[in-house]
Amino acid sequence: MMSVQVRPGAVAMFVAAAISATPPAVAAAWTALGPLGGDVQALVADRSAPGTLYAGVWGGGVWKTVDGGASWIVASPAMRGWSIHALAIDPARPRTLYAGTWDDGIWKTVDGGATWKKSMGAARQAPILGIAVDPINPQNVFAATDTGPNDGVHRSSDGGATWTRSTDGLPNNFRLFALAIDSKMPSTLYVSGGYEGVFKSTDGAKTWQPTGKLPASTRVDALAVDPVMPAIVYAGTINEGVLKSTDGGATWMPTPAGPMKDKRVRTLVIDPARPATLWAGAPNGILRSDDAGRSWRSATSGFGWFSFTALALDPAAPDTVHAGTSRDGVIRTADGGKTWTGPGTGLLAVNVSALAADPASPKTLWAATSAHGVYKSEDGGATWALRSEGISDRSANALAFDVSSRTLYVATDNGVFRSTDGAERWTPAREGLGLKTRINALALDPADPRVLYASNGLDVFRSGDGAAKWTPIKKDFQVNTSIGGLFGLVVVPGAPETVFVGVDRFLWRSALGNTTFDKCCTSVPLARVQAMVYDPSARALYAGTDGEGVWKSADGGATWAEARAGISTANVQALVVDPSTPGTLYAATWKNGVYRTNDGGKSWTRIGGEPPHPDVIALALDPAGPGRVIVGMSGGSVWRLDATAVDPPTPAASRAPVAAPAKKK
Repeated sequence: MMSVQVRPGAVAMFVAAAISATPPAVAAAWTALGPLGGDVQALVADRSAPGTLYAGVWGGGVWKTVDGGASWIVASPAMRGWSIHALAIDPARPRTLYAGTWDDGIWKTVDGGATWKKSMGAARQAPILGIAVDPINPQNVFAATDTGPNDGVHRSSDGGATWTRSTDGLPNNFRLFALAIDSKMPSTLYVSGGYEGVFKSTDGAKTWQPTGKLPASTRVDALAVDPVMPAIVYAGTINEGVLKSTDGGATWMPTPAGPMKDKRVRTLVIDPARPATLWAGAPNGILRSDDAGRSWRSATSGFGWFSFTALALDPAAPDTVHAGTSRDGVIRTADGGKTWTGPGTGLLAVNVSALAADPASPKTLWAATSAHGVYKSEDGGATWALRSEGISDRSANALAFDVSSRTLYVATDNGVFRSTDGAERWTPAREGLGLKTRINALALDPADPRVLYASNGLDVFRSGDGAAKWTPIKKDFQVNTSIGGLFGLVVVPGAPETVFVGVDRFLWRSALGNTTFDKCCTSVPLARVQAMVYDPSARALYAGTDGEGVWKSADGGATWAEARAGISTANVQALVVDPSTPGTLYAATWKNGVYRTNDGGKSWTRIGGEPPHPDVIALALDPAGPGRVIVGMSGGSVWRLDATAVDPPTPAASRAPVAAPAKKK
């Protein structure tokens, strides 16, 4: 891939170009398409090996580069779909690395990421948000958590073999967003207690005391201790820029305003060779200070719609900085911020939530993402570009494409948006939905594409004019909001059309002129219906469930029967019908890959073997060739699967169903 040069004033909208080769561990049936990038939460550099870095990605595990970010490989195959929030390297043994996960504690590698072992974490573990290693005695390791089971600050004196939990002096119901250690006196540590302020320990994290008062209504997300003068501590806040203490936290003072005014600072690093030089990551930009925070200047220009979430300095090149972003993976500057390049090849970790393809233009594909809107490819996935102009909320949850009118719809956390030019421009289509209404499902009426249905987790809405206006349908169902409310949504054409929606653990149907919903379909087992599709050639309706595989109705939803031989009790995330081959469907399953049936659901066979990423949640038929599907993965970008590669159908039947995790807040 050719890296994109971004200069001040240019709009930093990276395009993921062609992937040169599929990773060797992936079966030949899978071809990587992109887009490149991902939501990077942590980034560390191996100071003993310039050019070697590790990145922790939300939903993508740990990634590694040995060429300064030009190319990346998965450094945690067994953790491929995990969300990593914290990374730390043992300074004495740089191939030893600790990774803090969102829901499975801390894992440790001693061979640079080739293998990992569980280091710390209860059966239910609060997310790990910070890890620090004692630079003098690396056997001492510290970890800070979000609120939840087994939360607090954990400390180990044997390299992570055993851990002790400490909450002495910390506030109740705390969220520890950041952790920093004094490199000269490692028994001194600082931790952010959310809106409760910053806390300090001088006895190796056994007990904690509050530091000086912070400005009202602020929270510290990042901490950094000066390596030469450790009484100097910097705190990155959510609304006050960077605060500075020169007395070990006893008092805090704001750094000058300028470009730092009111900034949210997600990450802070101090150049150990030039301690007066600081780098701060914020939404849409990076700021730099060369005078210990007395003044700041922008080190980026033109970036938009993402945050800089992690920073790492190249130990051999003082003007080389690597920046983790919430969208474009890791980008890099070699000239102190004048120009930036990236993302590197191989980093396929974008959180894809939905896919759509244009059957009239076989090389046109769209991918909705959970935080950054819609990507478009016009060359069958070889290159991608963001196409979200006009979408006010970039959390894209579903796509629907009407071929007849060439209209594309996207469901977001702020209603529905519509494009009539292939996603080049978007306009709101949410009258009647209300502002800030999260729409999580869309369905077109196959008989009349001007008719659409949308659900928001509490209600179902109908539009009869191509989403110009929406009207709620009366309902009697009760929604369990703790698990997200409404799920699968499908329209069965007729007069009047029939609509099914999955609610909690039951199916509901609207067939009375679409004015109300009635509970139906009790023959479907008590499992959440989260994917539905209608096969017009067979007049059959299919429901994919969380933990009970696939069910089928041949009488318009009046009765249902199992259609899950071979797929068993898999957690089905998406279903798609191949209209050119009667009885052929594909199912995307959580943790178990992609399945196909050629006989209308009587039997299923897994295709492609183990997927390159376990969290397969979106499918689209590839209009460029029969027998191929486009597959979207949460934390794994987009891939093409050659459906002729067949894997033995037995693994999923022997596995317990795995529930999908809650959406990141």
